[in-house]
Formats: sequence, C-alpha cells, structure tokens
Amino acid sequence: MRFIKFMFLFVFFVLGLLFFIQNAQPLSTPLTLKLNLFYSADAKAVEGEKTSAELANEKPTWQARSVPFYFVVVAAFGIGMIFSGIFFFLSQTRLICSVVGRGRRIKILDAEVKRLQAAQEKQKADAAKMIETTSAPAGNP
Repeated sequence: MRFIKFMFLFVFFVLGLLFFIQNAQPLSTPLTLKLNLFYSADAKAVEGEKTSAELANEKPTWQARSVPFYFVVVAAFGIGMIFSGIFFFLSQTRLICSVVGRGRRIKILDAEVKRLQAAQEKQKADAAKMIETTSAPAGNP
C-alpha cells in the first residue's frame, strides 16, 4: 500500500512540474486582485453619474499588488492543504477521544463482569455448602 501511495504522489508531483514548465508564460502574467465591498465603480461610471476615478475615491476599495498568476494558484493550493490538514486533525482528534472513551468503558464493564463472576462463584459456593448441610444426616455425631 505504501508503494502505491508513493507512486501516486510521485506521478502527481511530476504532472504538476510538467504543468508549470509547459505553461510558464501564461502563468507568469501579472494579476491584480481588487475588492470593492459596496458596488462597482465602473457600473456607476457607465450610467454617467460620476467617473470611476471619482467613485473609487469616495468608497473603500482594496487592491493588492500585482503578483504572477502562478503565485495565486500555489497560494490557493497551500491554503487548501492547510484547511484540509486542520479538518483531518480535528477528525483524528475526535476519533482518538472516542477510542479512549470506549477503552475506559471497556475497563469499567470488564471490572463489572469480574465482580459479577466473583459474586456468582460465591453464590455457587454458598449453595453447595447449603446442600451439604441439608443432605447430611441430622442424628449422626
């Protein structure tokens, strides 16, 4: 199973390298991310109310510096890995807690079984003793 996992990861890594090598030019184009929370300045400028530059000055906007497109792809992949790792960790933690709780429950039930077996053995011994005393002749010294 380890070999299959290793081969899968190796093929995935090689395909990823080939993808980035063959698409170096398109992936290197600069990308500028913008965030406008209220409404688009360009839409209002098209309607003729104000220019987009005037609207951009009026409302809060956020614009990131230009970064290559491949950086955005790699960052998204990294963020996805982090989130999936967190969910995996939480899942594993929940499973470990479940196993520990069930182990405790098994110990408690095992102790109860031993206690009940001891009580049953004592009852059997008492019953055997009672049978011996009742079956013994009453008049013999």
